Amino acid sequence: MKRISFRKGVRLFSACWILLGLVLFAYSELQLIGSPQMPELVVTVQKDSAEDAIQRWNQRRLREATYLWREENSSEGDTFTAGLAAYRIGSITHDPLWVAFAKDKLLEATETLSQFAQARAWLGSAHALIARDYPIQGYWQVFPGIGFARIYNVLQANKYLDEAVALDEFDPISRLIRASTLSAMPDIFVSKESVGNDMRLLLSWVEDPSSNPKYKQVLQYETFRDEFYLAYAQWLEARGDKAAAKNAWDKLSRRAGIKEIKEFARWKATSLTQLQ
Repeated sequence: MKRISFRKGVRLFSACWILLGLVLFAYSELQLIGSPQMPELVVTVQKDSAEDAIQRWNQRRLREATYLWREENSSEGDTFTAGLAAYRIGSITHDPLWVAFAKDKLLEATETLSQFAQARAWLGSAHALIARDYPIQGYWQVFPGIGFARIYNVLQANKYLDEAVALDEFDPISRLIRASTLSAMPDIFVSKESVGNDMRLLLSWVEDPSSNPKYKQVLQYETFRDEFYLAYAQWLEARGDKAAAKNAWDKLSRRAGIKEIKEFARWKATSLTQLQ
């Protein structure tokens, strides 16, 4: 009798555990449905700090993305541009509803622009953001459904990012999206060697644009160069290479064309110098 009662207790516990997991999963998915709220645009009082520089840069990017979303989110608008605008808003605000919109728009763009590698790369990165900002996280992930949903989005991110680079291996934007996205993921899901290979290849292209003649003009764009060196310096610092990271921050603080990135790089270089 005791053995039967124990088995019934285990079955009842398992059923409740699975049921609660399904309820939480359904709740999380419902949070990704609906119309996102337009982000609040604020005017920041300039302060002399690294955090302030990044905040001002994010606010500027948020204004630009909001404008593009309003212009392109229509039947006459460009689906890829609308998806990229939604991605920018979601990445800055950490609002999963915006990222869900971005994913849908970018998926549509990959269907109409099947040979456009960047649409596929941004779609992969959008999946990574959904995993990052999934509505329910923490210890709740022990329940069925929630953790699997996040893992699914991570796997989809890897799939689309790899497809994008395979589609156009010389496209520096797609390769930078892959490197930046994967470098932010846990080691268990990505090959850090692959990230390093991408970063080193991008560095060789940026330092000698003629080595990639197809995208020579892109590699000379100020915005691309600033964003690459920012990602490269952050990658070096994250892997513990402080000396190389300091040199990268120093270079960015001298060469960056974007004012806020230049200020941020200066602060990072100074902080690493103080730690030595």
